[in-house]
Amino acid sequence: MATLPLLLGLLIVINLVLLLWIFLYQRSRPSQVVGLEVLVERSNGLQKALTEQFSLATADMAFPRSSS
Repeated sequence: MATLPLLLGLLIVINLVLLLWIFLYQRSRPSQVVGLEVLVERSNGLQKALTEQFSLATADMAFPRSSS
């Protein structure tokens, strides 16, 4: 029966370690959110630039310029 207190103590220690790990993981998340926001902003800028280029290319095909 001496192993029961040892197992309970081990279980408590493991739970405390897991809680500490979760706490530290949650603190690192804001930097990940900022990184994702930067990626979304860059993606939106790229999409806008590509849309403008596609529109210009489509307009050039619809109304070709004369070479003379």
